[in-house]
Amino acid sequence: MSFTIDIPALALLEAEFLVLRRIGGLPEYHGIQWSSLFKHLLRRRLGLPEPVPEGFVPRMGLLPAYPPSQSVVPGVSLFLRMVLPLPMPEVMQGVLEEFNRESFTNGQFQPGRTIRLESIRDCVGGEEILPRSGPSSWDRIIPLGLQALEPEIHQLERMEEFSLILDSPLRLPRPEGTAHDGHRFFDSAYAADPSAIGHLISRLRQRGDLRASADIQQDNRTSGLRIADAKLDWLDIPYGRASRKVLGGVVGMLRIIGRPLPQEALSLSLGQYVGAGKNTAFGFGFYHIPEVDVARQVIWREGRPSPEPVPKSTIAPPPAQETVTEEMRTTSWRPALGESQLAGMSVYLTSTCRNATLRGRTLVIEHSEGERRIPWDRVGRLVLVGRPAVPPAILHRAARASIPVSFLDALGRLVGLLQTPSPVSAQLRLRQEESLADENWRLKTAREMIAAKIHNCRVILRRNNADEPRLGGMEENAARALSLDSLRGIEGAAANAFFHKFAGLVDPFSFPGRRYRPSTDPVNAMLSFGYSLLANRLGSALAACDIDPRLGIFHQGRGRHFALASDLLEQFRHVSERLVLALIHRREVTPGDFNMSDSGPCRGKPGVIGLMIRRMEETLARERILADNGEGEGKTRSDLNGFLDRAATQLIEVFQRRRPYDAFRIR
Repeated sequence: MSFTIDIPALALLEAEFLVLRRIGGLPEYHGIQWSSLFKHLLRRRLGLPEPVPEGFVPRMGLLPAYPPSQSVVPGVSLFLRMVLPLPMPEVMQGVLEEFNRESFTNGQFQPGRTIRLESIRDCVGGEEILPRSGPSSWDRIIPLGLQALEPEIHQLERMEEFSLILDSPLRLPRPEGTAHDGHRFFDSAYAADPSAIGHLISRLRQRGDLRASADIQQDNRTSGLRIADAKLDWLDIPYGRASRKVLGGVVGMLRIIGRPLPQEALSLSLGQYVGAGKNTAFGFGFYHIPEVDVARQVIWREGRPSPEPVPKSTIAPPPAQETVTEEMRTTSWRPALGESQLAGMSVYLTSTCRNATLRGRTLVIEHSEGERRIPWDRVGRLVLVGRPAVPPAILHRAARASIPVSFLDALGRLVGLLQTPSPVSAQLRLRQEESLADENWRLKTAREMIAAKIHNCRVILRRNNADEPRLGGMEENAARALSLDSLRGIEGAAANAFFHKFAGLVDPFSFPGRRYRPSTDPVNAMLSFGYSLLANRLGSALAACDIDPRLGIFHQGRGRHFALASDLLEQFRHVSERLVLALIHRREVTPGDFNMSDSGPCRGKPGVIGLMIRRMEETLARERILADNGEGEGKTRSDLNGFLDRAATQLIEVFQRRRPYDAFRIR
């Protein structure tokens, strides 16, 4: 059937940004962050107060960058797709042309600091409108029109089955009177309603401002389209100050049966580029139809991923919008989970975890003292210690979201790692090797680590009224050491001075000084075991960052020894030392709990090992410590799990950019 249609003049552009420094703390979907950036730049350019009045910001749809990840590292290219009105407002042209010269220090995406605009391409004409070098050519943009859409429309008209892959959250209100149990938006439950597909198409037509000729409007045939399968998952995106608010929508796949009519095919085709539902300015509601790719005239960047649908035929309706309440932040609980995990870092699940499930976009952990709810978008890494009760569905969801999962044994040793392949792994390994080949860089970094170790040793003694003033001078000497060999000498002298004072704190145990390989007495045995637990944790954190833990800075690699984990351990040895003192002072262990041997190592009786593992988990999760945050911004507060992870993740920027390493210091 031939028809005439009036499609609004729109430009489809794709901008390439280069990541200049690591960007962390991102939600699974970045549209809100991009929208906030452009609104700020437009407000500044227009000289308007904040918030921007309605009507002053040009209509703009955003399909955020690939790859969708909660953190990105330097050297990665991000692609942002923009839907803009034509003729393009001059203010928007100015924002894009001056983007890299803007000064904006809020949020994750900061022009010239964390990202740099490389180029902008017209996705309809395929031409670079704002090239890497040379003048812009905004007047050469080819608008999206019927000529570009016709091949897709005709392809759809011939199909009797096709899919909608929801690339970004679809936030589409249900028709009036169809809300159920408080759920007002399109979801898996509503998709089963026979009217759902018709409602979606009608909203697409409204979104596209389509004005059809009379013969189309009078076409009263019924296509019989219906949603045969809905593999959908509700995704809550945090936003606003402290990320205490959320916007939600469904992602996944809709499988549709039936041959669409021309006007339905047009609406479905155009909807791929203008979005559907609410909050398209945040990039919500964008999808694609893979079956029409063979006829597609719009030129997307090569390598565009297609999200895998959630492997469930139905999913329960989404929960009421949640955020992290003050009660959730302050409730004391086990297993090990602290503030840093809620900020998008690691979630540790230990054997005290009775069950873990996903309810919508919330991770629910059940333990002996109740349950804890954590928004999924706050999870940056899952660490399974021992054999916690974690269903495969959570592991699959983590893989889809590019969240690494580390499997540790009860001693904290890395058993396995579930991680999506990273395109920057090889590059990061090369940067690591180049850094380690630089003797000056190795000395500077090792001095920082050993100086922090000596500092922490003195703080431990001070807290126990056993100060050793000589450690202050040794810390200064370590920071000025002229070679790695001289640094090793300073470290050894500081260790002897520390343990001489430490021996007076362990009554009723005796401590002849530091002994290992083998440990000849209970105190040395407990210290060594604590050090091993921490080193194993650090080794697994390094592996999760695609950093080779065997290539050390201060320690020499040998065989399977994780030399780099031993380097990082220096700043955290005080954790094991404090734990041993706590166990002794609380009388949780006594000399009778150990088997001594004149010729072999000292070994703990049954129960001692388990006790130390439990107390270490509690210490890592519950301890609140003020320390240098490594970003040059003074002090920060976190749990030790967070600091262990940051010690490893910081190395990504250290290797990539040769920035100084900031070691962990307690107060």
